[in-house]
Amino acid sequence: MPYVLDHVFYSQGLRCVGHEVVPSMASDHLPMVVDFEVVD
Repeated sequence: MPYVLDHVFYSQGLRCVGHEVVPSMASDHLPMVVDFEVVD
């Protein structure tokens, strides 16, 4: 996970179940797609 920051996924009510950093030539900021599930 070279581009993913751990604080992006910190949430007591959500759990990260998948993520992907999408390559982009448009900017030095890369889009990220994340799937979360609700934690009971």
